[in-house]
Amino acid sequence: MNEILTYNDFDREFWDRELEDFVPRKIYDMHTHLWTEKGQEHLPPVDSTLRNEINLAGLLDWSSKVFPRRECHFLGLGTPIPGMNAISQNKWLAAEVANDEASIAGMLLLQQLPLKN
Repeated sequence: MNEILTYNDFDREFWDRELEDFVPRKIYDMHTHLWTEKGQEHLPPVDSTLRNEINLAGLLDWSSKVFPRRECHFLGLGTPIPGMNAISQNKWLAAEVANDEASIAGMLLLQQLPLKN
């Protein structure tokens, strides 16, 4: 995972003071986008957080920092990028969430619409 976000001492102190006793022991994130550039080499380069490389292992690592001592699972969603190879992305996403029996994947269904002149 590209480190575009940081978790610092202030975040940790806020968690300990305000959230430790409030956030449940099990968390199920119902809207999590995962992405890989594998199979998407045909897309032009872009500087966008939508195309931030993040797999399930990276997400679990980040979640363990943000939600310490919590069990986390996810509804992993593909990231709909114009021109992307949805089949490749869906196969990758399904393989990622298969590593966690409590997480599931939402597949991308993209319809090719004719371009208007």
